[in-house]
Amino acid sequence: MYIRLVTVQVQLGKVDEAIALYSSLESEWKQHKGFLGAHLGINRSTDEGFSATIWESLEELQQTEASGWYQDVLPRFGSMLTAPPEMDIYEGAVNIENV
Repeated sequence: MYIRLVTVQVQLGKVDEAIALYSSLESEWKQHKGFLGAHLGINRSTDEGFSATIWESLEELQQTEASGWYQDVLPRFGSMLTAPPEMDIYEGAVNIENV
């Protein structure tokens, strides 16, 4: 399992718009092989946020970048952000669920 973690600084008053756009990407993510899930976290007091997308393999995560899809998605958020997003990729080490 691999995680793409993207951190952002959202413009004042644009948090709800960013949340709506993120939610609208659900069907697009689900079209990608290896996609396991996406989580958006928002700190409304600082307008900071993060996106964590989870993938079965590093290759499948990287395919979203190689296909150009990831680069196509980022500009959709451009007018809502105060700075370019910062991205890191992590190998999943522990997964604890309470299902």
